[in-house]
Amino acid sequence: MNKYNAVKKAIDGYTFDSKAEANRYEQLLLNQKAGDISGLEVHPRIELQPAFLFHGEKVRSIVYVADFKYQDEGYTVYEDVKGGRATQTSEFKLKAKLLKWKFRDDPKTLFVVVE
Repeated sequence: MNKYNAVKKAIDGYTFDSKAEANRYEQLLLNQKAGDISGLEVHPRIELQPAFLFHGEKVRSIVYVADFKYQDEGYTVYEDVKGGRATQTSEFKLKAKLLKWKFRDDPKTLFVVVE
């Protein structure tokens, strides 16, 4: 159990951070089987900023790991499951903002937070 009282749950070889995330995965699987969405990915990694050198110092890349990524009616959807405002940490908010900036000129990419 973590500080938000979330219990990890494993399904299909994936470990989800909460029951809510695992339940959402099961719902998205049903949506994919029904043909409503396609290309479901679990825990996709999105590089928000590449690694670089700063005066000879290696600075690591900034990576955001969404809960899910899928295609829905021509849109690429990145989705994160949150158990309310308390779980939306400052790190999450910053990375979510950077993700939106990265895809700001792509009208076919969406970022969704499911509570």
